[in-house]
Amino acid sequence: KEALVLENNLIKKYRPKYNILLKDDKQYPFIKVSINEAYPKISIVRKTENDGAKYFGPYMGKGSVKMALDIVRTLFKPPTCKRKFPDDIKKGRPCLNYHINNCFAPCTGNVSKEEYRDVFFQICRFLDGKHNELIKELKEKMQVASLMQHYEKSATLRDKIKSIEAMDDKQKISSTSNFKDMDVIALARDEELAFVETFFVRSGRVIGREHYRLENDDRYTKDSPLV
Repeated sequence: KEALVLENNLIKKYRPKYNILLKDDKQYPFIKVSINEAYPKISIVRKTENDGAKYFGPYMGKGSVKMALDIVRTLFKPPTCKRKFPDDIKKGRPCLNYHINNCFAPCTGNVSKEEYRDVFFQICRFLDGKHNELIKELKEKMQVASLMQHYEKSATLRDKIKSIEAMDDKQKISSTSNFKDMDVIALARDEELAFVETFFVRSGRVIGREHYRLENDDRYTKDSPLV
C-alpha cells in the first residue's frame, strides 16, 4: 500500500514521459470530515487541502473507502441527505432513514449542536484508529444514561460499543489533517538481524523512504536504541 501511494506521489511530481496512468490530477480517495464547520459533514474526496477539515486515507480504491463509510454509517448513523444544517432543522418531515433507524435525525430539532458535533468527533476517533479512547468514552456515557434511566439511549450505546469491540482495530490508515512534515521510523529485529524503515512525510504525504539492514546487533538489549 505504501509503495502504491509513493508511486502515485512521485509520478505526479516528476511526470515521467512514458508513464501516463497516474499522471493526471486524480488521487487515491480520502474520507473528509468537515469538522471545521459548525455542522460537519462526511464525504469522499480525491484531494486534501489545508482547510481545517480532517482527512483520513488514502484508501486503495472505491471499494475500500465505501466499506469504511458503510461501517461509519452503521455505527454512528450520520445524516446522508442533502439538507443543510442548521437552516433545515424542523423543516419538513424526517426522511426514511430516520424511521428505519439509520440516522440520528438532527432535522427533527431533537439533537443539539453539541450532540451533533460530538458524533462527528467520535467518527474521527474511530477513523483514526483510537478505538480504546472511543470505547472508554462511550462506556462512561452509557453509565450516565443508565443512571438517569434513559435505558433506550443506554442500550444504543451498548450496541455501538459491542460493534466497535468486534472489529479489528488495526487500521492502516493515516490522518493527514495536520499537514505536518515528519520522518517516521519503524524498527523490527530478532536475535541477529535488525531492519530499520524510514518514511519521509511532507505536507501529509509520503514522498520517499529508506531502509537499512543491520547485522550483529547482539551488543544491544531489547530496550536499547539502535544508533
